[in-house]
Amino acid sequence: MTLSTRALALGLVAALTLTACDSGGANGSVTATGTVLNTFDRPVDGATLTLTGGTGGPASVTTTATGTFLVQAPPGTYTLTLSHPNYTTASASVTVSEGALTTPRLTGPGTLVTSLVNALNGEGIPNSSILCAYRRPDGSYLAPPAFDFSVTTSATGAVSVTGTPFGAMQCTATTPFGAQTFTVDIGQTGTTTPPPIPATPLPATGEFRVVLSWGQTPDDLDSHVTGPNGSGGRFHVYYSNESEAGTTLDLDDTNGEGPETITIDANSGMYRYSVHNYDDQSAAGAQGIAASPTTVRLFGSTGLIKTYTAPAATAGNTWRVFELTVTGTTFTLSDAAGVGLGYVTASGSGDATTFLTGGPGETPMPKGIEL
Repeated sequence: MTLSTRALALGLVAALTLTACDSGGANGSVTATGTVLNTFDRPVDGATLTLTGGTGGPASVTTTATGTFLVQAPPGTYTLTLSHPNYTTASASVTVSEGALTTPRLTGPGTLVTSLVNALNGEGIPNSSILCAYRRPDGSYLAPPAFDFSVTTSATGAVSVTGTPFGAMQCTATTPFGAQTFTVDIGQTGTTTPPPIPATPLPATGEFRVVLSWGQTPDDLDSHVTGPNGSGGRFHVYYSNESEAGTTLDLDDTNGEGPETITIDANSGMYRYSVHNYDDQSAAGAQGIAASPTTVRLFGSTGLIKTYTAPAATAGNTWRVFELTVTGTTFTLSDAAGVGLGYVTASGSGDATTFLTGGPGETPMPKGIEL
């Protein structure tokens, strides 16, 4: 068998191409390779590396998914510039020659200060490893064990880390309850201080857990759950009635940030979860809920079901977040496609009609007074 003339020609072209790469590029250029890392020793994908000066004119390449690059330029001294949408631009004078090229580290402008807490008792979770990744242009995040930066909580559960990339982050914390995932948006300037990040043991099969978090103000937002009481009526669990029909207020927070936690032992029927602004019960109370910002996380026995963020304020002092309808071993959520059911005005914490308790009104105990 003999090779065709076309095959021989293609083979010759391939050989010439390989020889040209092995011996350097056009105009006597050499090939320099390396990996762009950030200050956490993590590779940075999508960074633009540009060489200016020297004798060959500008040369620019983009790092791969693993942070590596290959650039060709005539040997010499250049100004190397690294840029990336989530990092601060860095530059350095470098000498380009055949082989490895060391680049400066990319440092993010972000600073994150918060804490990781147990949603059932509000205590900090110490020595927990937190891995975070920024959102890629296609909307995806790196999945653990891949990450862009990491931090370990202190003995009190505190989190403090500088030099992070900025933008939307998805983080995974290793806790005594298993891996807990949360999101945070780190600012490009200043310090980002989100409310404490709640982690929770997963509820038992047939149970749901709702965790409320907010900012330093208002001091007091309240969780309210109404649901079937098993006798044809509806119960109302909140700070003045902490347990009924299998639903329990596990943690009530009155000094800002949360978490405030309720566990629902669900039977068949509809359960409604609402957030009431105890601090400002006027018709403008929704402004404090929306501005805080307020976040509600709903957990089931297999993990996080959904996260809700308070929408822009309208008239009202109460945010109706969702209605959870349980039928046997299945459930459905009514939540306006994740936005929440909007704001309404309650006449007070014991407003049975607004909170849908099915009864005539209640007289709640003032906070801080126990039977």
